Amino acid sequence: MAVFFIFSDQARALKSLRLKLAKWPERTGLLEFRPAQPNSASLEVLELLEAEAQHPSHQARPIWIELTPSDAYGEMEWEAARSACLARLNESREWMMRSLRRILVIALPSEWRSRVGVVAPDLWHVRTFTAELQDGNVDLSQRVRAGQGAAQLKTILAAGDVQQARRDVQLQASIPARRELALALLKLGRQAINDGRFQAACDAAQEAVDILRALGATDAGAGRVGSDLQQVLLLLGDAELGLGQVLAAVSTHAQSVAICRALVWESKDTPEVTRRLVFALLSLADAQRQAADLDSALQSSSEALQLQREYLARVGASAQARLDLVRILGRVADALRSLGREEAALQATLEEVALCRALQAELGASSDVTPYLVFGLSDLAQSALVAPELRRSASAEALALWSGLDRERFDATYYDGVLQGIRTLDQQLNAETSLSSH
Repeated sequence: MAVFFIFSDQARALKSLRLKLAKWPERTGLLEFRPAQPNSASLEVLELLEAEAQHPSHQARPIWIELTPSDAYGEMEWEAARSACLARLNESREWMMRSLRRILVIALPSEWRSRVGVVAPDLWHVRTFTAELQDGNVDLSQRVRAGQGAAQLKTILAAGDVQQARRDVQLQASIPARRELALALLKLGRQAINDGRFQAACDAAQEAVDILRALGATDAGAGRVGSDLQQVLLLLGDAELGLGQVLAAVSTHAQSVAICRALVWESKDTPEVTRRLVFALLSLADAQRQAADLDSALQSSSEALQLQREYLARVGASAQARLDLVRILGRVADALRSLGREEAALQATLEEVALCRALQAELGASSDVTPYLVFGLSDLAQSALVAPELRRSASAEALALWSGLDRERFDATYYDGVLQGIRTLDQQLNAETSLSSH
């Protein structure tokens, strides 16, 4: 999915861009949606995206979501609607990145240019393009249809954002300009991580950290950069892990968690900030596990699990929130297993598999849940506490599910080692069953 943020207060400029998107030769029209009522906007947008994800034949056409005021309602209601809608989209970012393989354009009033990163930080950081329209003469088609691969195109656009931000800082080294440079570096670093260029990611993240810490040291910058700094530290820790700098990564992720705790306290424990703490803890647990600090890894992942259960109780059991719970249960089970606590690990895995089955029944067999169900079944098949026949059944089901995955959609090549492990285990269990039958 490619996310475009378009900011404009001029209806003519937005209409011109809509027409350009709809007329691209390789596209099949444009799906336009403008919520009519602010109080139901976020729900309607999510329902629309979920429905579109179920139709592969629609994958070529861009989706245009326009969150602009309506004469029938006051601006205050629409401001609340924009915040709610962006927060829901932010929560669903991972699902959308997997399931919506197309362009998603989000059109907002110009004043939201500096606010999206606060309301929807995850979505903002993975954006592909931003534009502020003053007239109808903006042409995005040449940049998007330049013949570049998706990853290369994102790198080019991210580098361009950094260059523009550097020029803005040279013209006026204001706090907003320097913060925007840090955010552009964060985006560039994220793309470098995706490309496996860990040193480039580390360099971009470290520069962003230095900028944001300098801003936080000033009275004018205090309180504005904590959220951004936490995201940059998350990136820096991941880059350090990629470079094999495990102890540095543990320290960096611990700083990220500390900032998240402060943000939770300052925000009165809002769901979105709590969710960020959950994933900061999981990143810390990964680093601790690689540093062979298994007790600390279990502690971090267990805290993440508790927070996610509380999050579900407060905001409701959305599909994305339950999928997040599945992922966390898998991490907790791994941590318990590493410490030899097989019974507790088995209980976590059983809950993980049960949740996956419930989500599959709700979302369909081709949903994003399938890889996690494969992992859970694989863990069951390897548990000595599970009866041999059940182990063999779990292994066979995991192998069948994995073989049926859409490799392009789920990037299954990344998990070829897991697939080989499942096959080997399946052969061993078949051999055991054959011997016991004689």
